[in-house]
Amino acid sequence: MIEVLVFYMHLVDRTAFADLGASQRKSFMNRFVVAVFKELSRELRNDVLADQFGETLRNTYSRRQSEYAACTSLSPPEGQPPKGTLYWEFSKILFSFLEKNNPATPMFLNILVADRRRQC
Repeated sequence: MIEVLVFYMHLVDRTAFADLGASQRKSFMNRFVVAVFKELSRELRNDVLADQFGETLRNTYSRRQSEYAACTSLSPPEGQPPKGTLYWEFSKILFSFLEKNNPATPMFLNILVADRRRQC
């Protein structure tokens, strides 16, 4: 759940940067991240669980922001391999949580993640 949440937070960050510019993006994202943490803490209702979840979320978000920043595109140009794209990197993370016996699973996950018909 944390990985999916962090991925979507990163997509919000990219959108904010594209639409607001660097300085307004920083202000927006600072408030956005705090709002996400507060809402999740309120939903968890258990202080210990909320604290642990919040710490894990913060650490994961920080780590993934650095990793995802290296991805210059969401998906590859037509006919190109997906390696190094944001959707591919996220698919590999999801794969790490699944049974790893099927080598086609990362590609299947990438197709699901990058399916443009599912995007808003």
